[in-house]
Amino acid sequence: LYAVAPWYAVRQYTQAVRRAGFTLGMLGLEADALSRALLGEPRKGKATLVADIGHRTTTIFVRDASGLRATFSRPLAGASMTEAVAAAKKITVEKAEALKRKAGVKDGGDATVRQALVKKITDLARSIGEVAGWYARVLPETTLDEVAVTGGTSEMPGLVAMLQSLLSADYEGLTVRQADPFVRVADTVLVKKARAAHKAAL
Repeated sequence: LYAVAPWYAVRQYTQAVRRAGFTLGMLGLEADALSRALLGEPRKGKATLVADIGHRTTTIFVRDASGLRATFSRPLAGASMTEAVAAAKKITVEKAEALKRKAGVKDGGDATVRQALVKKITDLARSIGEVAGWYARVLPETTLDEVAVTGGTSEMPGLVAMLQSLLSADYEGLTVRQADPFVRVADTVLVKKARAAHKAAL
């Protein structure tokens, strides 16, 4: 396995660790660390697709019993969804962000907000489906049976249910769930603060 990163990015992380008084043992891929935090032990003959929906981009990767597969990045995430709501409602980004957090795409919410978000979520589901389809073609002997959605935007009301509905049409038996990156960490004060920050990054 080879992983590369811009030297200036590696230097920034290295310097930050040293200034904090720690000794850096290794640097690894974020997707690898995230898969360990979210998924636990690998499942024989099964695979999980992870969609980490951030502020500007969504990172999509598959983890199976052999380890982490290729990662994909899409310029579709929380910020573009907020901007879509702002344009549809003709309001500021700040107000659109608040509406997105409150209403999302749940039933009975703001119809205009929901309509603006549905297109973005449909595009996201299409990207997830493309990766799922790629994996099925490359490794047909392994069953990709779940999508684990994480990142601040995964907290949006109704998001997981809509992704489930959209993906079930083409991928029978595929389950979509929200994944907590802190589920395997002791529930300390620091972890509670980190979890709150994670939710705030919607």
